Amino acid sequence: MPTDDLSKLRIDRSLDLGPLGHVAVNVDVNGSLGAGYKAGSAYATFQGGFQYQGIQGNIPRLTLDVTGPALRQIGDMLWSQVSDILTKLLKNADQWLTWLHNGIIQGAGQTAEEVGKVLANVYQLPQDVIATKTQQFLGYGSGEPRCHGFAQAYAGPRRPKIPPRLRARSGQSPSGSCVGRRGERKSRAGRGYGE
Repeated sequence: MPTDDLSKLRIDRSLDLGPLGHVAVNVDVNGSLGAGYKAGSAYATFQGGFQYQGIQGNIPRLTLDVTGPALRQIGDMLWSQVSDILTKLLKNADQWLTWLHNGIIQGAGQTAEEVGKVLANVYQLPQDVIATKTQQFLGYGSGEPRCHGFAQAYAGPRRPKIPPRLRARSGQSPSGSCVGRRGERKSRAGRGYGE
């Protein structure tokens, strides 16, 4: 099959990921274009690969429509393949958190509340896993971001404030910290979560 090497087919587009934000995709797709005749009919194919943020993406052999401008099709077909590969990668919460931390993900909130909502609603992670992953990937500790940010993500409607003199009975410390009635730390959102 006759082939032409295509050392650089440039992809420069923005990938919209909805609630996950968006990423700027600037990659060179390396591959080869094949064309010829088979059984009296013309055909054209393309196969290649690309690298994005150290990740190798392989594009399978694609069949091009030879009745129109095939080279014009390649750009749209390659973008469909590249965007599909990156979207599937981001089905992994660890990958999303890594790219969020590195500034590759844009347009997504980075407060504890915003990140917690994405991990809970999109990735369906439980609260304890969210706390662990955000500490691991984003450096969130067990202080304000975890206690107050995740509380907003899980608690839903605000509950009435409890007067200081009654907080000891309800399990809250007078200072409003995330301390249970036996002294263990836990987020306010933890009470009733999953109930």
